[in-house]
Amino acid sequence: LVEASAGTGKTWTIAVLYLRLLLERKLTPRQVIVSTFTNAAAAELRERLRGKLLFALAEAAKHRAGIASDETRHADCAWLRGRWRDQPAGLDEDVQRLQAALAEFDAAPISTLHALCSRILADHPFAAGALFRGREMIDGKTLEAALVADLWRVIAQGEESDELVKLARAADITISTLKKYVPVLLQANVVVDGLDPDAFRARLHFLGDLDAWVAKVLRLVEDDTLFNASCTLRKAWPDVVSAISSTRGNLKQASKRVKTLADAANMAGISAAGKKNPEILELVSQSSSISVVLQQFTDVEIDRSESVELRGFLAAAQRWCRAAMQARLDAANQSSFDQLLVTVRDALAPRDGQRALADALFAAWPVALVDEFQDTDPVQFGILDAIYRDGDGAQRGRLVMIGDPKQAIYRFRGGDVATYERAGKRVQEADKLTLGTNHRSSRGYVEAVNQFYGCTSRTLGPAGTRTSIQYEDVQASSRRDDEPLYSARDNAPVTRPLVLHKIATDDDAPALEAHALRVCAGQIAWALSEDGYRIGDKPLQPGDIAVLLPSNAQVAKLAVMLKARGVPCVTGSQKSVFETAIARELRLVLHAALHPEDPRALRAALATRLCGASLGALQALRHDAAAWD
Repeated sequence: LVEASAGTGKTWTIAVLYLRLLLERKLTPRQVIVSTFTNAAAAELRERLRGKLLFALAEAAKHRAGIASDETRHADCAWLRGRWRDQPAGLDEDVQRLQAALAEFDAAPISTLHALCSRILADHPFAAGALFRGREMIDGKTLEAALVADLWRVIAQGEESDELVKLARAADITISTLKKYVPVLLQANVVVDGLDPDAFRARLHFLGDLDAWVAKVLRLVEDDTLFNASCTLRKAWPDVVSAISSTRGNLKQASKRVKTLADAANMAGISAAGKKNPEILELVSQSSSISVVLQQFTDVEIDRSESVELRGFLAAAQRWCRAAMQARLDAANQSSFDQLLVTVRDALAPRDGQRALADALFAAWPVALVDEFQDTDPVQFGILDAIYRDGDGAQRGRLVMIGDPKQAIYRFRGGDVATYERAGKRVQEADKLTLGTNHRSSRGYVEAVNQFYGCTSRTLGPAGTRTSIQYEDVQASSRRDDEPLYSARDNAPVTRPLVLHKIATDDDAPALEAHALRVCAGQIAWALSEDGYRIGDKPLQPGDIAVLLPSNAQVAKLAVMLKARGVPCVTGSQKSVFETAIARELRLVLHAALHPEDPRALRAALATRLCGASLGALQALRHDAAAWD
């Protein structure tokens, strides 16, 4: 396990490890898995690894020619030169290995885990129980949207006798509820247990014959001589009866009586006659045990703020969604990326005591380097763990997990704290390494971030959870030559590289957001002014500034404010390029080119910013036939 913060050289480390595996362990690129979590990152990583091999070949040529290198600044260079000085005869062998590695580099398994799983199914169809002709991969988001629409149609138009419809209406399900939960229900590692009324009744075995117990309770609570007017137990016991008698287990109201039942021994509200009644005394003695069972059945796993009815619906909806998804994928011979992972995970499970697929994959790939490991979910880690463990559960080969533990807390981007912590516990302390030097940020900023976390508990995790992940201080690189930031007005260096701006919290939220954006735009405009900042001897430029905001809507608002202040800016967007204003204008121009006989089309094209004709020029064309032609 290699833990590394941002800027500490994760990719450089992967490349050096890769080079050492090829030269020291004498492996080939085909034998080393290198995995990351996006296609773009995988493509970049592939080029970085290829570049490292070319770098090693160039160093070999320099070494042969007696040309020195800066070994004090570059650890990889120092390692290579030291290796060749200690073993001069090994230089030729290393060169041959590097040349052979480059020749077969395009066949190396450097990809995302999803692409690796596709390769497994294609290379081992028998062992994986897969089709010889792979299924078409589709976007899971599109499938989720279709399932939400279908499920909503079933709920809105279904018969009341349908159990799923009945559960949905009892939980007051809306289309927004489905959009929130269906993507979660389809995740392979999510299991929702509904509240089974039969299981609830089975837990109440200590009550004996439940029908007789129910009849006794209903008879006793009708007797006014046994209770005072304020007795809460008189209301609690009928709610338990309702939960037992209901076909769906009406536990919501009964769950509200847990404390009353737990405190039944106080006999609050029971009259003197009731305290002498043996049947009432028996009910009181049973109430504590009933409260324990109710507590167990109403302690919701998914979200403790949600209702019992919602939990029951989600359990049924999960079964419906998974069955509908599988039927749809099978009919179209398609697969989603999440299902691809599940298929491989299940194929790696032992069969009749044999682990043929896992053993075959380990023989082909004895080493794996996994970048951005903090984004690994339980299914993905299960696949890796199955390959790099033998039949007795002992570790084998070399699985190198490289990631930033602080980013494992980001649920919105797929981080799974529990998976990261579970994987970390399986690694011996001697095999845990830390990259603790930041080579990207300035020394002042690194120190400022350390100070910031020094003011906190340093324990990191999502709200409401406890984790073992701690912020560890990072050192600034001594080799980095910083260009200090100066105040242009008094030519003094900026001594506070990290600044938190506090805005009054007593303002209403909408005005507060607009105010914060205005302050941000004003500060950027000031920083770019003559009285603002400079980097070294150069004035600060708009391209030197990056702004991060929570939403695209806020980005658009800030861009308008910056442009109004004369600050050029570029914004990122998930929208299609065809939805932009320039695309609409280009469409008008192309339409006019296709229909030159239509004066309206030509006039519209000339009025666009692409052509730039003014209103006066367009008016003049109406009276000048030659110019119009």
